[in-house]
Amino acid sequence: HHVEVHRSSWWRQKFEAHGFVYQSELTRTARAIASSSTDAKPQLPSGKPYRAQHLTLHLLVFVNPRVASLQAHAHLLGGFPDLGCISRKDRFGASTLPCSGADELPPEFRPLQLTTEQDAQWIRLLERVDVRGQSVKSTRR
Repeated sequence: HHVEVHRSSWWRQKFEAHGFVYQSELTRTARAIASSSTDAKPQLPSGKPYRAQHLTLHLLVFVNPRVASLQAHAHLLGGFPDLGCISRKDRFGASTLPCSGADELPPEFRPLQLTTEQDAQWIRLLERVDVRGQSVKSTRR
């Protein structure tokens, strides 16, 4: 079931009319990550294969400059995916070696270090929620 199916140009005009700024580089990076997850053939908690095809083909990334300019959100565009100072890039376009000295990113600008336990907790949470965001227990009466 798809709602509001439009071309990318329509979505860009819609979001830009509300003050958002389209980010072509972040869009390419996010699509590349979605594409690589499709290649890896990940599985949903149910065991069914998951394909991020819609994200690979149609994902668009926008930034709200009024929010992004707030000091509290400065870290959002400061540390990911480009943490390095070396021009050598990985397959997603991110630098592979971190900066040091005066160019080193402060800790609050670095991405969170996620663990396999955090991933497992997230999957357990998803297993308890239906597609409408409601608890599975409350919908099975």
